[in-house]
Amino acid sequence: MSTTPVAGSRRAAYNPGERWCIASRGNALPDSFAFVTASEIGALPRRDAIPMSEDSLSENATYPPLYLQGIAYFNDCEFFESHEVWEELWADCTGPDRKFYQGLIQAAVALHHFGNGNLRGAKKLYFGSRGYLEPYRPRHMGLDLDRFFAELERCFADVLSCEEGSPLPEIVGDLIPEIHLDPPPPAE
Repeated sequence: MSTTPVAGSRRAAYNPGERWCIASRGNALPDSFAFVTASEIGALPRRDAIPMSEDSLSENATYPPLYLQGIAYFNDCEFFESHEVWEELWADCTGPDRKFYQGLIQAAVALHHFGNGNLRGAKKLYFGSRGYLEPYRPRHMGLDLDRFFAELERCFADVLSCEEGSPLPEIVGDLIPEIHLDPPPPAE
């Protein structure tokens, strides 16, 4: 059973044995995390505990609406729009998913740059997105990151092998990755 934070608060329900992420807080955002079980939390304030697991959603869980909206734009190849939606989600996130959203944003912008012929920007953000998403492998928030990485790598193969000043490769529509969540979001 997965535990989710109470809506509108940073407090989460206590579930013994579940893995939690304890943020080391500075002035603004967490800069490091330690993973502990609920029984190890002890006297720490519960507001600092954020539920974590290999994939933080159970089969009955729901996804944040902006996450799903960004995926819909991404799958429609509206990469700039998906970036805008996910950036709104990222801006409001202070927990461990923040870097996950940042990785998705960078993947979308990398594809946007690729489609516009900005080879340098596409390469930079391709590698940046992988760096942000890597710690969440193999899956996070329903996204199979191993599959996503493989599809993204196939899509960017010509970009990654292209030298500065070479003719710009064109994006191949059939190689553009799509995001499919498991479990899928509940039908509306």
